[in-house]
Amino acid sequence: MMNRTMLRGPLAVGLAFLAAACGHKAPLLPPVVRVPQRPGDFTCLQRGSRVVLRWMNPESYIDGEPIPGPGTVEVWVLETPLAEDIAPVAAAELESKGQVVARVEGKPGEPGEYFYGLAPREIEACVLNFSLRARAGGRFSALAEVCACAPRALPRPPTDLRVRVLADRLEVSWTAPEATIDLRRRPAPTGYLVLRAEEAGPFDVLTAEPVKGPPFADKNFEFERPYRYVVRAVANAAAPYLTSDDSPVLEVLAKDEFPPRPPLGIVIVAGEGFISLSWDPGPEKDLAGYKVWRRAEGEGGFRALTPQPILENAYTDRAVKKDTRYTYTLTAVDSRGNESGQSAAAVETARAGRP
Repeated sequence: MMNRTMLRGPLAVGLAFLAAACGHKAPLLPPVVRVPQRPGDFTCLQRGSRVVLRWMNPESYIDGEPIPGPGTVEVWVLETPLAEDIAPVAAAELESKGQVVARVEGKPGEPGEYFYGLAPREIEACVLNFSLRARAGGRFSALAEVCACAPRALPRPPTDLRVRVLADRLEVSWTAPEATIDLRRRPAPTGYLVLRAEEAGPFDVLTAEPVKGPPFADKNFEFERPYRYVVRAVANAAAPYLTSDDSPVLEVLAKDEFPPRPPLGIVIVAGEGFISLSWDPGPEKDLAGYKVWRRAEGEGGFRALTPQPILENAYTDRAVKKDTRYTYTLTAVDSRGNESGQSAAAVETARAGRP
């Protein structure tokens, strides 16, 4: 009996404590509502018959928590009357009067892009006000800063792209556009932008400033490497440039069929039992070496003393006979096996060696 009573006491106290604790509930916290940040770095610029919209997708919610996965960006537009002042409307007006024209999926922190196709009635007739709204976690951000664009009758793209392959450059040419995008007038481009892509990569602008016209010389290239070119006609004089759409793509795979130049500056010296030659090194980046050719007096043609190209720009011929007149010539060979024509001839007579 004593033991049961001693056990019952502490148990009763514990149960009483638990009962008291269960009687007091902690206050319920409201659910966390996370609103995404607005899309950033928003720009809009007309290119031909489209307006290119670019932005950065938000990385986090407004409380700093990162957005865990892909989200959606809504593209909004509001058309307003054309005026000299094309300042954008307020975000509140766009939200109340505008409409959503697209929803673009994207990953947090990565760039987004959308091409808004212009209707013929919008060309030189209105102002288009654009904005963006991000959606993540079931919530929408505030609208991004509004960007305004007054569509112009820009040139149509250049046509008939072609390339001329030379030893040190690729010359890209094209035909100027004959009309604006509304087909009402003949354009007068202020210049052209040339863009190039390597294999399946993105296009990069090769011309820091617009070039006046064709041809454009691309000197930073490699033979046997595929490239794609497009050209845009420029309609204004200063950046940001208003341009046409891209021209048709020109695909180029330039083959190196250009031999090095023949070696120059040959110096020949006869000694006792040998004849030595030296010459200026060639300037070609893909130069693989030189071949030395010799013809002895009375022989019909030249024969190669070095069937495989040598890297040095000097050679000593010890297989000579005394008092025999020899004529030498050189050729240069590149890494693809293209061989130059023969250099100027150098003539010398072998001297007898010491007995």
